[in-house]
Parts: sequence; C-alpha cells; structure tokens
Amino acid sequence: MTDDLQPRILIVDDEPEILEVVSEQLCDLEIEIDGFRIKPLLETADNGITALKKIKAIRYDVVISDIRMPALDGLEIVEQLNQTEPTTKVILISGHADKNIAIRALRLGVFDLIEKPWQRDMLCESVKKASILAYKRRLSEIDFEKKMARYAAAMPPDRYEQLRNAMRSIMLNQVDSDKKPTDEG
Repeated sequence: MTDDLQPRILIVDDEPEILEVVSEQLCDLEIEIDGFRIKPLLETADNGITALKKIKAIRYDVVISDIRMPALDGLEIVEQLNQTEPTTKVILISGHADKNIAIRALRLGVFDLIEKPWQRDMLCESVKKASILAYKRRLSEIDFEKKMARYAAAMPPDRYEQLRNAMRSIMLNQVDSDKKPTDEG
C-alpha cells in the first residue's frame, strides 16, 4: 500500500476537546483494504475556514466535521467540497441535528450523520466504510486516467477534454451507484 493510497482523514471541530476525543478514538483504527491492514493519516482543523485551506492543499478521503461552527459550518464545508472535491466522503457530527439539517445533509450527499454523544464503534465503522469507498474510487480514477492517456495524443486538446469530462462523469456515477458498501464490502 503506497502512501498516496493511504486514507487521509480530516477532523473539523471548533471545540478542542471534541478534536481530541475523535482523534483518540481513531488513532488506533485499522482499515482492511485489499488485504492490507492500514492506519489512516489523521489531521485536524479547529474551524471550517482552516479546514477549507487544508482541503485545497491536500486531498482528503474522509472529512469528519461538526455541523455547528462559527464562520463556516459543516454543511457549508460539504457545499464547498461538492464543488471542489466531490469524491471526499463527509461524516457530520452534531448535538443539534434536527429533521431539516438531516434532510439538507442527505441532499448534499453526506455519507453519514452521527449525533452526539456517539458510540466509538459507530464512528469507527462509519470511517472504515467511507475510507474503503474513497479508496475504491481513487483506484477507479487512477485506472481511468491511465485509459484516457491513450486518447490524449490522438485528439485535439479541446475534444480530449470534452471526452475526458464526459467519461469521468460516467465513471464517478458508476462508482457512486452504491453510496455505502454492503456488509461483505
């Protein structure tokens, strides 16, 4: 397993205690992917603005975020991710999740919504499933780019870009056709 395929997880919360608890709960987490037992790389951000700066600099597979934060809340982070890095899986944590928030989160494509106080096992299982999906998607993207490279030299750049964007959209929809893996996956 190469480092570029190792799951990267960003934990976002404006409460330092929550950042610490989530980090502690996930620090010993091992995810089994393609026969490898690997530990994800964990990073933290103490607010949504810092999180977006980190997301622009590094690709994360999973973002775990509090919903209610000053300046930029968890749902706004999801909206930004959907525009810039739609492959990132988002797990939202909230002590104030009402029906409207849950509906909005679902419409935005949030992977999971976990209410405070949560059980460690529930969080770990959600992170494992999200990481496995992100890994499979990344492998699909690598394979896609290899296949598309064959066409790059044979086509005008604008036509190649149109074909690439159309094919990538189809590939991403195919990979995402099942948002959550089955119990066997």
